[in-house]
Amino acid sequence: MARMWRMGNIPVKDEGVINVLVESPIDPNEHLVELNEIVKSTLYHDPFCQGRFIRNKLTDDFYALTCNGCGLRLKLPKKVVTIKDLKRHFAKKN
Repeated sequence: MARMWRMGNIPVKDEGVINVLVESPIDPNEHLVELNEIVKSTLYHDPFCQGRFIRNKLTDDFYALTCNGCGLRLKLPKKVVTIKDLKRHFAKKN
């Protein structure tokens, strides 16, 4: 039976952090998790509302991660596909 594993946080300037969780029957390798597509991971908004981020298409070039708890909306280019891409994107913004 698979269980959820917490795989770290991605700081989002002035908006808290994105908690990255993955479902796996065994403790996953962090380096492999970074290659996971965002749509295959579970992302939560901390420490504010604990809401879950849902991915929504905005345009052909952008999508949004929208928190279902507080409504926070993070606009991302479609080239941000993996957890590693997401970490890089917010590292540049912070």
